[in-house]
Amino acid sequence: MLGIIGQAAGLFAVTNLDDLVILALFFAQGAGRRGAAVRIVAGQYLGFLAIVAVAVAAAFGATFLPAPVLPYLGLLPLALGVKAAWQTWKDRRDGDGDGDEAPRERAGGPGALEVAAVAFANGGDNIGLLILVEGGVFA
Repeated sequence: MLGIIGQAAGLFAVTNLDDLVILALFFAQGAGRRGAAVRIVAGQYLGFLAIVAVAVAAAFGATFLPAPVLPYLGLLPLALGVKAAWQTWKDRRDGDGDGDEAPRERAGGPGALEVAAVAFANGGDNIGLLILVEGGVFA
C-alpha cells in the first residue's frame, strides 16, 4: 500500500513540473492587472478539482473520459495559445500605436475558466498515470 502511494506521489510531482511553468506564464501575463492573481489561483483550483474528480471516479471504475480521449486533452492548451496569439496579433495590427493598452490587457489578463481549462488539459497525463497506478501497472 505504501509503495503505491509513494509511486503516485512521485508521478504526481514529476507530471506537475510543467504546470509550474504554465502558471508562471499566466502570472506573467496578468502581472500588474487588478484581480488577475485571484482569477489565476481560482482557475488552478477549479482545474485541479476537476482532475481529482475524474481520477477518483476512475479509481472507482467509472471513467468520465475514455482512455483514447486523454491524449487529445493536450490540444486544449495548444488551441488556447493559438487563440491568445491571434488576439495579440490582431490587437497590435489594429492598434493606433499611441501606447494605449490593448483590450486584452485592460480586461485583466487570463480568466479563471481559461486557467481551469488549461490546468485540466495539462492534467491529462496525471489522470492517465494515476489510473495506471491504481490498476496495478506499476506495482
